[in-house]
Amino acid sequence: MAACAGLCTTAATGLCLMPGPAAGRLPGLSGPRRASGRGTAPVGLETAMATVIARLKGGAPLVGAFEELGATRFASPRLTEARIARVLAGARLAGERDGQVRRMARHAAQACALSESLGCEASLTLEAVLASYRRERLAEERRRQAMAAPEATIRLLTALPAVTVALGEMLGASPVAFLFGSARGVACLALGAAWYGIGLVWVRRLLRTLRRREASC
Repeated sequence: MAACAGLCTTAATGLCLMPGPAAGRLPGLSGPRRASGRGTAPVGLETAMATVIARLKGGAPLVGAFEELGATRFASPRLTEARIARVLAGARLAGERDGQVRRMARHAAQACALSESLGCEASLTLEAVLASYRRERLAEERRRQAMAAPEATIRLLTALPAVTVALGEMLGASPVAFLFGSARGVACLALGAAWYGIGLVWVRRLLRTLRRREASC
C-alpha cells in the first residue's frame, strides 16, 4: 500500500511538472458564473483543492467532492478538465488568474485519471497537485519581491533629474538659467533629455515584458 501511494504521488508530481498545451479558454471559465444553486464561495484555489482532498479523505466520492465544492450537479458522473475549471473558477480569489485556474484544472483532471488507472486514492494524487500550486505561488511571490527593489530604484531615478535641478536652484547654482539661457545649456538639456527618455522607455519596456510573462502564466 505504501509503495502504491508513493508511486501515485511521484507520478502525479511528474504530471504537474510537465509543460501543458498552449493556454486556451475553457468554456464558461471567463464568462459570467452560471446559475447553480448557491454558487461557489470565493475561498481561493488552494483552499478549494484542500477542501476537495479533505472530503475525499472523509469518504466522499471523487465526483461528489467537486460537485459539493461547486454547489452543482454534473450532467454525468464524470470529471473533465472543463468541469473542474468551472468549479475552480467560481472559488478563485480576485488576484488569481485564468492561467492558474486552467493549470490547476488540467493537473487535477490528469491526477484523477491517474488515480483511476493505477487504482490508488485520488486524495494522494490531488495532494501532489496542491503541492505544485503552492510551489508556483511561492515562486511568484519571490519574483514579485525581486522586482520590488528595481521598480523602486527606477522611480527614484526617474525623479532624480528634477530633484537635482531643484537642489541646484536652492544652492544658488542657477541650473535653469544655464540650461535655458545659453546655447551650451540648451545642447546639454537636449542631449540629456534624449538619453533620459531612451533609458526610461527601455527600462519600462523590460518591466512590462516581465509583467506580461507573469500574467500569461
